[in-house]
Amino acid sequence: MTTTGRPAQLINRCAELGITLTVADGVLHVDAPGLPYMDAFLEELANHKTAILDALTPSQNPHNPQNRTPPSIRDLDDPRPDLSLDTQYWRSLLHHAALADDADAVDGAFGALHGVRCCGARIRPQPSGVLGIEARDDYLGDWGVDRQRRLTPHRSELIRWLRAILDAEDEAAQNALRKTIWPVDLHYEDRPVEEGWRP
Repeated sequence: MTTTGRPAQLINRCAELGITLTVADGVLHVDAPGLPYMDAFLEELANHKTAILDALTPSQNPHNPQNRTPPSIRDLDDPRPDLSLDTQYWRSLLHHAALADDADAVDGAFGALHGVRCCGARIRPQPSGVLGIEARDDYLGDWGVDRQRRLTPHRSELIRWLRAILDAEDEAAQNALRKTIWPVDLHYEDRPVEEGWRP
């Protein structure tokens, strides 16, 4: 909402004077320095309180970034379950992106990744040992354009998240291997010796 007239002038004057105006739970809070002419100014603020509250309270329009909510866990599911070989990778990657994008997930990395996945992008292990996002002939769009416009702006984050996914996968595999090789409790020497027990 654009504020005009005297309320707008008062809000601007507050900024000039070092007065902080905040709204919490529909209440206007004024943090003002103790200047000699402040009483009259605060009285004028009180006279325009409703208009100032309206100006400082975000619109309830759901398209307003301040009113967006992060994607729900259901939204983080792979939008292309028919491409099941890399579904776990996509779930993890979308989760990383949603956490990083916070309330702007639709416009940030989350939206970019969700878009290319909907078109058929895949995550594949590369010969160098890293994970990469790629497209095949059945990609429903222009991969070159989508990669450049949607993914390149988030390149450093994507590299970090794909590396984290691989690290988590490696750690899970190592833990599973340890459980297979060492199924017994090796800390028996810390236990008290039972009566009649001999090594």
